[in-house]
Amino acid sequence: MPPAALSQAVGTALEGTLYTKGTVDAYITAVIELWRLQVAHGGSNIENPRSIAVRGFLEQWGRQRGKHDRASFKDRGSDGI
Repeated sequence: MPPAALSQAVGTALEGTLYTKGTVDAYITAVIELWRLQVAHGGSNIENPRSIAVRGFLEQWGRQRGKHDRASFKDRGSDGI
């Protein structure tokens, strides 16, 4: 059960919505920073968490996002100048 402060944010997410590229990159960056901190403090985990599985996930996410944008007729120039 999420904390009360986050309950509204969790409740507002629509089922089937996709994360933006910035959100996914922020999550991956946070995990990498935690891993670097653990290794710096003598942790025995020497394998980088950004493995082939993460790269595969990012490729799949990009294809899925592209399909979603094409199906919803999203204007590719809407985020421009």
